[in-house]
Amino acid sequence: MSSRGGLRLLEADSSVAWEKYGVPPSEDGSPDRSAEVAGFDVAAPDTDGDAVDELVRAVGFTNLQVLDGTGEVIDSNELSRLEAVQYLAACSWPPGRNSPAILTVGNHELRVYSPAGERLARLEAPDAAMFFPPSVAVVEFDPGQSPWLAVALSAFK
Repeated sequence: MSSRGGLRLLEADSSVAWEKYGVPPSEDGSPDRSAEVAGFDVAAPDTDGDAVDELVRAVGFTNLQVLDGTGEVIDSNELSRLEAVQYLAACSWPPGRNSPAILTVGNHELRVYSPAGERLARLEAPDAAMFFPPSVAVVEFDPGQSPWLAVALSAFK
């Protein structure tokens, strides 16, 4: 879960393994939930090719953080305010290749970033709502052709 409540990793019995906030705890040690503003999504791609998933989330809508299984931030990439992120999904880019990427939705466009925060693609999506998460699938219609990236968006006018 992400947003003002931070990010929690839950055990199989639903107990909290760890909880991560976008800001340090307050002076009394309690998390300062009022200060965190984050996107509403988390993705779990293998960002470094070691066959172990990492977690990716947006903090402050413009900072993509990569966390390991212990909740340690292992990479952090600041984006432009014009590239604000609310929702994200793991994908590969180019589609079908074993190249992890993060697809984001914001400001009526789709953007694809490398785990290092490099923008790989920007696609206009004027009817895309920033209020609902995307769903992503790589599709191969013909083994002789390059695969496609199918993205389902919630849109309304």
